[in-house]
Amino acid sequence: QEQSFGCMWYVKWMLKTEYAANRKCKLIVVTKIDGSLGRSQEGEVRFLYQSGFAHDTIDILEFAKRHSPVQIAKALQRQELKDMRQKQIKELRMFQEEEKERRQQQKEQLRKHQLEEEALKAKYAWVQRQLRAEQEELHQKHAEERRKQQEVQESEVHQQRSYRPVKMPVGSKIRPSGLPRRWRVRPS
Repeated sequence: QEQSFGCMWYVKWMLKTEYAANRKCKLIVVTKIDGSLGRSQEGEVRFLYQSGFAHDTIDILEFAKRHSPVQIAKALQRQELKDMRQKQIKELRMFQEEEKERRQQQKEQLRKHQLEEEALKAKYAWVQRQLRAEQEELHQKHAEERRKQQEVQESEVHQQRSYRPVKMPVGSKIRPSGLPRRWRVRPS
């Protein structure tokens, strides 16, 4: 019996069918075993013809054979394998990108360490040069001080030798070599 009010599900079905047809999905009409349609199906098929959507028609037994749990399981398995492969490929690409980025960071860190090491070597060489220059300067000052001390000592020794009279024991016949007799000091 025909009713004056419509069903909300039919409007949603039409929208989803249009969406599927526009996305190039294959539309299938499933009939009874004898190939006849139910009352709601007649309206749905009429909509397909009016909209110009291509569709296939199969009976419920053929549909069940094609879409048995085993067939569905196989199809799902194929889809799962395909999804798994795509996921593995995606993970591999992500890993490769991460590895590439990690290597790049390592190269940057290595270069940074090399630059720091070169800077430290240059600073060490500069400090070594400064220390050597200071040591050389100290060595020269020390040598100059020793030379001056030596000169002072030699001068004092010379003065002491020049002004010091030679004391000889009384009655001694030994003369200091090279000194005349008159330089001898006599006891008082």
